[in-house]
Amino acid sequence: MGPTDKPVDLDYYANAGSGEPVFVLHGRDRYASGLVRLWALLRHADGDDTASVAEALLCADTMDNWACRLGRKAGESDERFEAFYVVATDGLNEHPVGFQSPCYCGKCRPWKLSAATGQ
Repeated sequence: MGPTDKPVDLDYYANAGSGEPVFVLHGRDRYASGLVRLWALLRHADGDDTASVAEALLCADTMDNWACRLGRKAGESDERFEAFYVVATDGLNEHPVGFQSPCYCGKCRPWKLSAATGQ
């Protein structure tokens, strides 16, 4: 994860097993940032490495910025991801630090319920 012109702390190619399949998403891909955010939410829900989750969310933000510099719509603004984010965060106590998209974790849910009911 990260830009191709800067080294990153975690080298995923070096950590891949011999012949292990690896899938690459480019910042110009309109679905890349949304998919990276979903991956980060699922990893967070599993209690996985906080540093990897934070790095993924930062990468997703960077992908959105890259897309905007190319004059394209940022992937985060694709409403189709909202349902996935809500499902992925339902039942969590809180979303990972750096996640700013629609969410239904315990931290956000009470606010959304009170906003919906006016209480």
